[in-house]
Amino acid sequence: MKNLLLIVFMALLTSMGGSVLGQTITGTVTDSSDGTPLPGVSILIKGTSTGTATDVDGKYSLNVQGAQTVLVFSFLGFEPVEETVGNRSTINIGLSEDASELNEVVVTALGIERNV
Repeated sequence: MKNLLLIVFMALLTSMGGSVLGQTITGTVTDSSDGTPLPGVSILIKGTSTGTATDVDGKYSLNVQGAQTVLVFSFLGFEPVEETVGNRSTINIGLSEDASELNEVVVTALGIERNV
């Protein structure tokens, strides 16, 4: 009985194209101006808090549930990019610099005491 149930379940998954299990998307995120890999880029599934970040070589891997999934790539100082997964398993992205965001950073040293 267990074997029959397992066979029916596997047949059901196969007939659905494995959409229940989702798919793994991999890729590399680079600076579009010079092709340098970008470590620490945030990749989120749009509308959720599910995501990942690129490693030191700009590479990432993320499990998604369907072809209509939209990935949002963002990094400080670069314009965010949205990509629909579609039928791809590899999505390589080049981010463009956005210098306007860099003007928003303010560094202060208030409250630091000095012994003179």
